[in-house]
Amino acid sequence: MLKHKGLEFSKVPITWSEVGPKIKELTGDKWSKVPAIEFSNGEIVFDSLKIAQYLDKTYPNNPIIHTSTELDELIEDYHTNINPWVARLLVTTLYDIVDEASRPYFKHIRETQFNQKLDQIEGDYETNIINYYTKTELIAQKLSKSPFLDGEEPKIHDYYLMGRVQQVKSISFEVYEALILNHPSEAFKGWVCKMEGLFDGYLRDRKFL
Repeated sequence: MLKHKGLEFSKVPITWSEVGPKIKELTGDKWSKVPAIEFSNGEIVFDSLKIAQYLDKTYPNNPIIHTSTELDELIEDYHTNINPWVARLLVTTLYDIVDEASRPYFKHIRETQFNQKLDQIEGDYETNIINYYTKTELIAQKLSKSPFLDGEEPKIHDYYLMGRVQQVKSISFEVYEALILNHPSEAFKGWVCKMEGLFDGYLRDRKFL
């Protein structure tokens, strides 16, 4: 979203176990997740929607917010019903790549979330892939009618969904290939390609979020 507004920014790398404490410290214990942004004027804004609202209010050119109940529901469905299947596919790889100090915390969080032992969470790989294809059909249908979810140009719903896609790519190219590059919908794959090409291909070769 910062790229959408043409704003320069710097990133602060933190480990998995540092996310909660660092963000709580930054936001005065009001938030414990990423994204959280400290702007040059000292204002701290967190949560994707609040960040988008702040950006549109402070930098009104090229708005990010697009009001659509239909798209809100699609994104909420992805967050609630699709992302957990993706998390299952990534859990083993992510456990292997997080820093060693973060692994006990990561293991506890995931086992609590899924109510399963870590080595049981992934389940059947092929079934999870097929579930992803099936559950993203409505998104694919929407993308078959316009270049982006939000119409002729990308806005908040596109950026949210692409953030989830980029997360997969950052963690496991094998899973990214299975879910995205081999997705049965040409419209969905074409949308990913367009999103990766934005801002001089900013996301195309990025290894991290």
